[in-house]
Amino acid sequence: MKFLTSRILLSLTVVSLAACGGGGAGGGDIADTGIGGSGAGGGGSSPTEFGFDTGIGGSGGAAGPIQDFGSIFVNDLVMNIDSAEFEIEGQDAGVGLEGQNQLKEGQQVVIPYEVDTFDGNDYEAVEVYYRSNVKGPVTSITVIDLATGAADLVVLGQNVRSNAATLFSGGASLATLVVGDELEVSGVPDADGLLVATFVELETGLTEYKVVGQVADATATTFTLDGLTVDYSATAFTANNGDAVEVKIDLEDFTPPASAQAREVERLPDLRIEPNAEVEFEGFITSFTDTADPAVKNFVLNGLAVTTGSGTEYEDGGVEDLGENVKVEVDGTVDTTGTLVAEKVEIESTNAVRAESTVVEVDLVAGEVTTAVGLRFRVSALTELEDERDGVEPFTLDDLANGDYIQVRGFLEGSVIKAVELERDDFRDDQRLRAPVTSTPMISAGVGALVLSGISVTATDALTSFADGDGTLSGFFGLLDVGTFVEARWDVFSSTDETVDQLQIEEDD
Repeated sequence: MKFLTSRILLSLTVVSLAACGGGGAGGGDIADTGIGGSGAGGGGSSPTEFGFDTGIGGSGGAAGPIQDFGSIFVNDLVMNIDSAEFEIEGQDAGVGLEGQNQLKEGQQVVIPYEVDTFDGNDYEAVEVYYRSNVKGPVTSITVIDLATGAADLVVLGQNVRSNAATLFSGGASLATLVVGDELEVSGVPDADGLLVATFVELETGLTEYKVVGQVADATATTFTLDGLTVDYSATAFTANNGDAVEVKIDLEDFTPPASAQAREVERLPDLRIEPNAEVEFEGFITSFTDTADPAVKNFVLNGLAVTTGSGTEYEDGGVEDLGENVKVEVDGTVDTTGTLVAEKVEIESTNAVRAESTVVEVDLVAGEVTTAVGLRFRVSALTELEDERDGVEPFTLDDLANGDYIQVRGFLEGSVIKAVELERDDFRDDQRLRAPVTSTPMISAGVGALVLSGISVTATDALTSFADGDGTLSGFFGLLDVGTFVEARWDVFSSTDETVDQLQIEEDD
């Protein structure tokens, strides 16, 4: 079987396919088996470029953040894990539920599966792999917008960005994190070199720190990984710029803010992709090139070259929305040059969907809360629940009732809004929602009609204040496109049928 070698920005979970055996030259017991069959998916990434020496092609594979359990959901695929072998942080973690119970939503996983086992609902997973991007202490915290979950963190010298889609675990939250907290981070890189976190967990009792990245500024004794300077003189490793490595560090050998003595350095080999393999990758576009043909765009996604064409289908946006730092999911086939020819591109948002509103329905079976402004949020085990009204502790969905006033933040995952944070507060007269425009705004007879995540909102010059544009209905609506995030506010709320009191455009998180 002939393979093409490609430098891929795949997740640390993917790295475990090749790195499970340890040792300075990489390798491992799965390195030559490949992800067989007819397809594979890619999702997570390290902060910097790396790959591994495993063929993609033959069976199937999916990679990305865990969306849900009850089987494992990744990239909207359902994976039956009853007989799947789990490997977590390079170690065997059992079969079936034994392994699954050690994982959490938001963590980037890789799941090889058998294509021909599809029964109309799910696939049979063969293995499940998870490996974090970095484990170590926080040395810097800059909160950009607490309401949307946007912050910049430095963790073991790695520059990490959180957003509305970041799921926090272990008691971690932006409001309570302090310098010195130890975190596990899993995520994907963007064009600015930031690790955009999909999962952050507060750790206690770590016995070692670790980080994966690409060697830069190599000398005979030191190199850098993002902002971390690594002294590897105590190892047998020989560093070269561009090497993809995992570094393990004893706790006492990290000197804040950004230097460490390595106990072990492991080189991670390349990923090889079989021509004609079907792949599904998710992540941020890190390099983008336009062409004279408006349908043809060339870009790099997780280190893999991607090209679009006249036959490429788009979801939740169009070809004009592509560019650096745009998050996309791409489905297609790898050609003989190693380029992924996109058959479908889905434009994905990490912006926050928010509501400050009264509860009109609590569905304990589905784990969903519906607000009076129309937005429905799905609550999971990682949703941060707080009660500022009565101080109930622990506060659970069972404590929430119709008529309660809540502030809730989440992110869009397909048609579902997944709640990241929900807080019960004292009642207020005003209510608001923040969501994307989902159909073309229209003005008729002086009344503006706007649809925000399926919720119809009306505005007029006489009754509505416009925070952007020239302060008029036509000026504000002229700034809007499908996908623009808008906040709508009613000062005294009765229903969304009432003309909205204020509209403003929300900047990207």
